[in-house]
Amino acid sequence: TLNLRRTEALSKVIGETIVDTIVTFDDQGSILSVNPAIKSMFGYRAEELIGGHVLRLFQTWMGVHVQDSSFSFLSAIKDSVGKVIESVAVRKDESNFHADILIGETTIEKQNLYVCSIRDVTERKQIEEIKKLQYNNMEQIVEKRTKELIRANERLQNEIEEREKIASHLYRSQERFRKIFESSPCLMAIFSKKNLTFIEVNTSWLNFTGYNMKELEKHKINVK
Repeated sequence: TLNLRRTEALSKVIGETIVDTIVTFDDQGSILSVNPAIKSMFGYRAEELIGGHVLRLFQTWMGVHVQDSSFSFLSAIKDSVGKVIESVAVRKDESNFHADILIGETTIEKQNLYVCSIRDVTERKQIEEIKKLQYNNMEQIVEKRTKELIRANERLQNEIEEREKIASHLYRSQERFRKIFESSPCLMAIFSKKNLTFIEVNTSWLNFTGYNMKELEKHKINVK
């Protein structure tokens, strides 16, 4: 019918112009058709792949190496239908690249057929890797800075503790001096070297001279 021919024509145009590689294969993995993008993406001509196994285009599937003895093609395909699968694809020259795979399933004349869309995501992976490196570098910078701040804080804490010890020692020394100064039977005075005025005298001095501290503040020491 006209609608069927139109649909087929549109499907053909889409398949020939899309940048993604489109591969159809049966439930045994035998490739039935490929679109022209296979040449630019994989380096193969269509006739080199038709009849071959679809797994020749892949190194890993869902993180499992396709050559691994534990890999089951049919189970892998069934599990992959309708999902975007990250894979590593292999070109004709045996170089590889990261690819996203989307598989659709249909049945024609009681035969299961699969349509596999393959997209080269090398650029996206490279950007992700750059972002990952930047993130790791940022983590390292933050970790380094954090360690520096911790060390600086430890040094500051040690300095504070040392100053507290010195202050405590000075306070105790001052208290001892004050007790000795006040309780000494000897006449003891502290005066300014600059103007020879009294700063402090002990009780013995006051008792002996009869002055009080307020009176002494007005006097200067006679050093003659």
